[in-house]
Amino acid sequence: MSKRVLFVDDDLTVLELWRERVKNISDVKASFHKAPSEVAAKDTVESVVVIDEHFRSQHESGLEWIKRNSKTAVIYLCTSAYDDVAIQGQAKNLGFYIIPKPIIEKVALLS
Repeated sequence: MSKRVLFVDDDLTVLELWRERVKNISDVKASFHKAPSEVAAKDTVESVVVIDEHFRSQHESGLEWIKRNSKTAVIYLCTSAYDDVAIQGQAKNLGFYIIPKPIIEKVALLS
């Protein structure tokens, strides 16, 4: 059974980097989105979501989206603010994981 992974970032360069990282993993069905508003909670059931924190010209941040959807998916916040104590506290409280954006290329992907 394929794993569904949704990548959400308004930086097209970051989305393309993720696309390259997962393209040869046969059991991953990936989708790529430019804004949290493109991803409905029903689409995240039994999925993995990798979402950015800051979205230009969006009303909702990655953390706000996570607060609304943290029970429906396994969530990774991919952010440059990975060392922010407040974000780390929210990760612990809401049960999501943090991927430091500067090391996307080094993050181990499991198939």
